[in-house]
Amino acid sequence: MPLRGKNMYYIREVKALYPKIDQPYRFDSQAGERGKSVPCSANDDGACYELSFVADEVTAKALHKGMKTAYDEKKQKGWNNSVARPKKNDDGDFVFKTTIKAAYSGREVPRPKQFDSRNNELPNTFKLTSGSIVNIAIEFIPHAMEGGVSLRLKQVQVLKYVPIEARSVFESLDGGFVFEEETQGSLFEAVEEPPEEPKKIVRTKATGTKGADKDLSSIVDDWDD
Repeated sequence: MPLRGKNMYYIREVKALYPKIDQPYRFDSQAGERGKSVPCSANDDGACYELSFVADEVTAKALHKGMKTAYDEKKQKGWNNSVARPKKNDDGDFVFKTTIKAAYSGREVPRPKQFDSRNNELPNTFKLTSGSIVNIAIEFIPHAMEGGVSLRLKQVQVLKYVPIEARSVFESLDGGFVFEEETQGSLFEAVEEPPEEPKKIVRTKATGTKGADKDLSSIVDDWDD
């Protein structure tokens, strides 16, 4: 269950989705067919850190209740009457998005801190993956625009990490080579042949310069070939 603290709202055990918190990102409409988020500098227009997450109905209802409370406390004249309800995706789950700008008025904002399950701070190079199970600390930011409340990302605790898998760009084919774990050793064992013993060269004494000249001319002939 989500727990609300002073200036913080805690969301427990949700599935991370499209995390982009290892560095600032911005949406580039020219990237790809439909545009996509790309790495950028903190002061670039639209630069932010963001993390979406998948929540079940119980978590979604509790979060929406907290958003309504924060909205009602800050609501001003001309604002919408209430906070929009979250919508289910095709799998019947609720998807929320948290974000924080990478800079305000030219001043860079520290990236959201990430911790493991024992609260050891993770390095800046750590990249969270979709499917990982996390706890999230956010701050509610009520506003007059559509939706009513933004979820400002503060910290992330990684409870279960899903490693990044390499994806092949090729089609799967039948009847070809298939790598088997049990054959791994035999595939990579190097067979070394024993070195050949050097041949002994028996030198004979020259009987005269004539024989020596003949041997030398033979060597020269071989070079020319």
